[in-house]
Amino acid sequence: LYNHPINKFVAGFIGSPPMNFLTVKIVEKNGQIIADEGSFEVTPTAQQAEALKKYIGKEVFFGIRPEDLDYTKDDSAPNRMQMKVSIIEPLGAETHLYLATKSQQVIARTEPDNTFRIGDTVSFIPDMEKAKFFDKETELNVCEDIKSE
Repeated sequence: LYNHPINKFVAGFIGSPPMNFLTVKIVEKNGQIIADEGSFEVTPTAQQAEALKKYIGKEVFFGIRPEDLDYTKDDSAPNRMQMKVSIIEPLGAETHLYLATKSQQVIARTEPDNTFRIGDTVSFIPDMEKAKFFDKETELNVCEDIKSE
């Protein structure tokens, strides 16, 4: 259930903090499927891209768990999600960062010894192997039926 949620409800119900859900538009650029959030773009894996072809020009939910976002200082890193720190929640063994895109909120789980400050612009890279995409109307995981695991 945790690794292969069948729908958005299950994906959001299991895990704390819950999975992030961002509205993205699926577009094709230079023959490649891209998920465009408006303030960043991510490139789905080959399997995800195959399932997302039928969504070109449509919005879907991009799901990524807080622990599957990796902080980076590399401004040229692929799939870089640049966001602004809005809340810092130290929890002892880890810190939760509440981040803002232009119009949506993301939670990232980080190490406790970070030096982030409210207002900082930071970049995270999602682990696209663990990312999920959900149909905006049915909320079903659009890639789950093609998984071979």
